[in-house]
Amino acid sequence: MLYLGYISITIPFAFAIAALLSKRLDTDWLVAIRKWDLLSWLFLSVGICLGIVVGLRGAGVGRLLGMGPGGKRIAPAVAHDDRVPPLR
Repeated sequence: MLYLGYISITIPFAFAIAALLSKRLDTDWLVAIRKWDLLSWLFLSVGICLGIVVGLRGAGVGRLLGMGPGGKRIAPAVAHDDRVPPLR
């Protein structure tokens, strides 16, 4: 979805560059690309939302909050305090 959003935003970009090079800076080109612009924003928004959903399901909300499988804090494991201290 993100790829489709990035690809579809090239069309409004091409229209904008063409308008700048031809020095036709009226609002006609804006009307022409409005649908492409909305389509690209739609694809990008859906892609970001899907990424959030997949990320939260894959990692689990508990892991993001530093909680272990039983709700136990795993902060020492994250901070590497659970290992044997080095010899001094």
